[in-house]
Amino acid sequence: MILSLGLCAVVVLSAVQLGIVALRANSKSTDEVAADGLAQQASENFIYALPPASATFWTATTFPSPYEQDTVTLGQQQFRRAIYVTDYGTVTPGLRSVRVRITWGSGSAGRAGQGTQLSEVNRLVFPP
Repeated sequence: MILSLGLCAVVVLSAVQLGIVALRANSKSTDEVAADGLAQQASENFIYALPPASATFWTATTFPSPYEQDTVTLGQQQFRRAIYVTDYGTVTPGLRSVRVRITWGSGSAGRAGQGTQLSEVNRLVFPP
């Protein structure tokens, strides 16, 4: 009787622990989807706002690193957004690499994992 009661308690506690782990994994998955969407959106916004072909942006050979950066909060999670621009003018005149990097901390309350998570989008652009 006591053995079966102890076994029932172990099963119930295991089910509760499994539920908590699943909720944390769901939060991490939600963060990853949000970061991927944010990276895509930031990439498109930056590219569509690029200056005309006559601007000095297309003749520059060095850019600040990061070119732009800010912080965005979606829901409870804070994401850091950085845009890096690299000159590939030696390959094709005016060719640029635009890399959008989204990072966010995990391991905080209600989040699965530890350390910094990362999502990136890379695009090659050239003067219009």
